[in-house]
Amino acid sequence: MESDASESSEGGTDQYKPGQHEGSQYTSRDRHGAEEQEQEFSEPNENLEARVQKHSKENKSASEKKLSQKSAKGRDSYREVRDGGVTIIYYEYSDGRIKAKFEEKPEGYKYEEAVGRKALIGGEMESYDLSSKHTVAREISEEFYDKDVIRILTDALEEEGKPYYVKTSYDANGKEFKVYIHAIKLKSEKEWEKVERASLKEGYARVLTLEQMLKKSNDDYAFEYGKIIKQYFKKMHPTQYRLALYGDYPLPKMSTNPSHLQTIDYIANKSQLPSLN
Repeated sequence: MESDASESSEGGTDQYKPGQHEGSQYTSRDRHGAEEQEQEFSEPNENLEARVQKHSKENKSASEKKLSQKSAKGRDSYREVRDGGVTIIYYEYSDGRIKAKFEEKPEGYKYEEAVGRKALIGGEMESYDLSSKHTVAREISEEFYDKDVIRILTDALEEEGKPYYVKTSYDANGKEFKVYIHAIKLKSEKEWEKVERASLKEGYARVLTLEQMLKKSNDDYAFEYGKIIKQYFKKMHPTQYRLALYGDYPLPKMSTNPSHLQTIDYIANKSQLPSLN
């Protein structure tokens, strides 16, 4: 349920600011980074999934009541786009291959322009979400059927730090909103296999290799996330990114040893790969 508005500008790499703090202007959810962190880990005996479910249940009914009252008074004449939280879910095999999990938006989805396109798992922030990370955890629990998969993903999300990137956009009324892009890299191949097979409640579950992700145009991704996804792998997995640029070039068997990766990177550069600039 991501927003459908485009980015505020077409800027290149200067638009990508890994590690950027979430905006402090949204005081109803996370007043400041430090306060958000304090709220998020104030219950050390409960994991992220349990805290999200508990907090959401306590606040959802009150929020729905307010929205109902607002609509009844005729103040909801247009749908305001809220801030959101989404995540890149992926796994890197020991031989260097990378796969990622997406949701393909089905026919009848409320944003027609996103139908048939690959989207990141996540959605809009609710007033009772404590942070964008809580938004992502809540959306995961709502979009997946398998409780074990939900646990795997929320546990991995809890270990993750700040969002990789904050995407600023504007809705049809000119109001600014932000989408916080998180990343979940699974550590266990066994856990990834469960996530890879898992179906979704609303859209179609799709898994793409890094080669397939790079081959697709930005128009193949919903909400203009293609540029962000490609930039993420270019920055976080530069060697695999370079090798994946060859659509018909098989990835070699390799370890994750830094010296081995440097050797592969050297060979890739000597092979006159397309420019990354």
